[in-house]
Amino acid sequence: MSDTSNKLGIVLCGGGVRGLAQIGVLAALEKHGISPGYISGVSIGAVIGVFYAAGYTPEEMLEISKQGSLIRIFRLGIRKKGLSNLKYLHKMLKKHIKNDSFEGLGKKLFVCASNLNTGKYDIFEKGELFRPVMASAAVPIIFQPQKINDQLYVDGGMLNNFPVEPLKECCDKVIGVFVHNHDEVKTI
Repeated sequence: MSDTSNKLGIVLCGGGVRGLAQIGVLAALEKHGISPGYISGVSIGAVIGVFYAAGYTPEEMLEISKQGSLIRIFRLGIRKKGLSNLKYLHKMLKKHIKNDSFEGLGKKLFVCASNLNTGKYDIFEKGELFRPVMASAAVPIIFQPQKINDQLYVDGGMLNNFPVEPLKECCDKVIGVFVHNHDEVKTI
């Protein structure tokens, strides 16, 4: 069960490899005794968010990211549905996250993914954990869409690369981490 007494939230955006810089932001916050209790993430931000919500320190996350290989992630999968099928990411999640459930995390996590059936983005916060995280990181063409409840999902950053919305209702303060050009910033 997540601790919801800490009303500080953090938004972790998408951004591919450059999104790994968000681990450094978490490390800097922790160095100053700041530990958000709520996380909203998309794409690489969702991947980092799930590890942080599960209790991994920024140093541990950095070590896990060093152990991984981009070549493994981009291995050819089923070509009709995308170049890669995200099996490696699923394997990494299973290895490092104790259970496949949002409710089993130590912090409240929201994951954003783009719904191909509705053309809108959906926020996941309950139930199965791994599939929404994989969907949020499924860059179209490179990765095959992920099926959740008979809906197809891809990278949440396609429709919302800064998912602050779920934090507006439950947090007193929100820290936003955005690793893109300032021209891409939206008003919240």
